[in-house]
Amino acid sequence: MNRPEDRENCTALLAEARAALDKAGAQDGKRYLLTMATQAADVWLQHTEMEQAQAPLDFVNLMAYDQFEATSSPITGHHAPLFTSPANPKNDSAATSISHYIAAGVPAAKIVLGVPFYGHAWGEVGPAADGLYQPGKQPASHVYTSFDEIEKNMDGRNGFTRYWDDISKAPFLYNPQTRLWVSYEDEQSIRAKTKYVVDRGLGGIMFWQYTEDSGGRLLNAINQGLR
Repeated sequence: MNRPEDRENCTALLAEARAALDKAGAQDGKRYLLTMATQAADVWLQHTEMEQAQAPLDFVNLMAYDQFEATSSPITGHHAPLFTSPANPKNDSAATSISHYIAAGVPAAKIVLGVPFYGHAWGEVGPAADGLYQPGKQPASHVYTSFDEIEKNMDGRNGFTRYWDDISKAPFLYNPQTRLWVSYEDEQSIRAKTKYVVDRGLGGIMFWQYTEDSGGRLLNAINQGLR
């Protein structure tokens, strides 16, 4: 929920926080960073003044994930696509959101792309298009979709087949026997995103969260890609 006055209030709050941090930094002999996690959606831009709000910020951390979830999306879809596929009914992606943020006045060098170390699962998904953009529901029982669990129990295992959407630069898994479909992030999609970050001159990459990639494979892919 938001109120019309929240547009200006958000800008004022960030300016006040920046002034307080600068005052504390002057006393401590340091410079304190001010960052903000924001939604990767046009609705965020519609209810903020990002051209003004970005000025006090060092980084704008774009949460470019959870675009499709079984709890709110009656069809399957990539929850963190890099690019927008013509088949995507939401017509959105990380690259689209980043372009809109830049158009709204946020410098590319301040934008940090958020990536997930987890996935989302749907149940009762039919086999058309290997389950991509098909009707589905929340699985009857909880399906753990951390990258650790996907790597250990799903990727090429237990009836799951991995597929790659080369337009969206995103992987997905489908099991025709259990009719389970999973959107997630892997090393190939991370490499595509790090290349995009470097090519566009963005501020970097953030992720959620350490505990879901205990082997460090995704983190290593980020590190190698940004080098």
